[in-house]
Amino acid sequence: MMELLRCRKFIAHPITHKTMLRAGLISILALFTSPLFAATAQMLTMDQALETAFANNPDLAAAQWETGIAQGERQQAGLIPNPEVSWEAEDTRRNSRTTTVMINQPIELGGKRGARIDVASRAQDAAGIELERKRNVLRADVIQAFYNSTTAQQRLLLARQSLELAERGLRVARGRIDSGKSSPVEGTRAQVQLSQVRLELRRAERDEANSYQQLAQVMGAPLPAFASVGDSGRSMPTVPDPSLLLNRIGETAELRLAKLQIDQREASLGLEKAQRIPDLTVSVGSQYDERERERVNVVGLSMPIPLFNRNQGNVLAAARRTDQARDLRNASELLAVMERYPAVRVVLGGHVHQAFERRHGHVLVLATPSTCAQFTPLTEHCVMDLRPPGYRWLELLPDGQVRTEVRWLQDWEVAERPPDDRF
Repeated sequence: MMELLRCRKFIAHPITHKTMLRAGLISILALFTSPLFAATAQMLTMDQALETAFANNPDLAAAQWETGIAQGERQQAGLIPNPEVSWEAEDTRRNSRTTTVMINQPIELGGKRGARIDVASRAQDAAGIELERKRNVLRADVIQAFYNSTTAQQRLLLARQSLELAERGLRVARGRIDSGKSSPVEGTRAQVQLSQVRLELRRAERDEANSYQQLAQVMGAPLPAFASVGDSGRSMPTVPDPSLLLNRIGETAELRLAKLQIDQREASLGLEKAQRIPDLTVSVGSQYDERERERVNVVGLSMPIPLFNRNQGNVLAAARRTDQARDLRNASELLAVMERYPAVRVVLGGHVHQAFERRHGHVLVLATPSTCAQFTPLTEHCVMDLRPPGYRWLELLPDGQVRTEVRWLQDWEVAERPPDDRF
């Protein structure tokens, strides 16, 4: 029993208040001298934030890999098909066997190779523009987060200065009250003001921590590795002329990408049309007859007959994708035009035979129904809608706002049609 107590005493001996305090001091000293703490004590500049974000952002890294992938696909698209070697024996008996060795070379017709190169080149250009677009978005996010952190940092500095002034004002008020020069109301007022300043200080501290965290996330770090932000050698950028920015909307990466996607879809359509032409296979070989003891040369040509499969489905799909790309381009150009004219409030379209209402920023996008027949929305074919004809009513208000509603005809009868009734 005594040995057991000695053992327990020996085990509990190192864990005392002195040892815990000593260990805590050692841990604190190790924390202050660690590289992580040294990194957090530094001031983050704008260039460092941009460099870190460009190096750690996963979306940007994926876009950079996409450019390499597109380059490899471009290289693969220009390659010529490999020849094939075939060996054939017509008889397994040794004395009467006929052996044929052939080399088959496919020859692409219809400009398939050039069409593949065109498609791959467009995809490579699109990958480059997409990388540029993501870099621009990331750069804008970093700059915004950096200046938000700078603003929060300045607010915290002002809040601390206000706290010092409020504390000084409270001491002055108490001195005046003690000397009988002021009433206790002045002290209460100073105390309330100090409480408000302290509350504002806590808000400023929280806003600074949140802005630092958002900046770290934009940079690709889970936690902020800096103590403050600032760049003494960089001044606030000047705001360019709005007319210059509006005139260059057509040069944005989004609009250039939308235009390039049309070229890419058209190139894909040309490739699918080229696929309708069958390829020619040229065969050259040698045939040896064991019975006759003679060798003859063999030449052959082969080509599939496009009787059933003429690639018509892929051609139709490529044509529809091209039309889709044009619509997306038109939408991007329309949005660019609306950005040039901030006074635009409503955009109305009437040849869609469907009623919808959406908002893009400050612009209200409307479509009016038809006065004769309606189409069912979100259908692949032109399916008749059983709703009656209608029209859209617009009212311009004195403050520049627009009031609108769709009015449907009440006394209208439509014969029942099956859901798949198409024009």
